[in-house]
Amino acid sequence: MLDDLTQSIETLLARYEKVKGQNVVLSQRLEACEAKLEANKSTIEILEKKIRNLQLSEAFELSSRKENKDAVKRVEKLIREIDNCIVLLGDE
Repeated sequence: MLDDLTQSIETLLARYEKVKGQNVVLSQRLEACEAKLEANKSTIEILEKKIRNLQLSEAFELSSRKENKDAVKRVEKLIREIDNCIVLLGDE
C-alpha cells in the first residue's frame, strides 16, 4: 500500500515536472510571437505612411495635369481613407 502511494506520488511529480517544462517552452514561444507581432505592427505602420505619402504625391501630380477640382476630390477621398484606417487601428 505504501509502495503504491510512493509510486503514485513519484508519477505525479514526474508529470508535474514535464508539464512545468512544457509551460516554460510555451511561454518562450508566446514571447517570441508577441515580439514578431510588435515588429509586424511597426512595419505595417511604416508601410501605411509610405502609401499615404505616395497617394498624396499622386493626387498633387494629378492636380498639375487636371483641373484643381479633381485633385481636391482625390485628396478628400484619401483623407476619408486615412480616417477609416485610423479608426480601424484604434480598435486594436
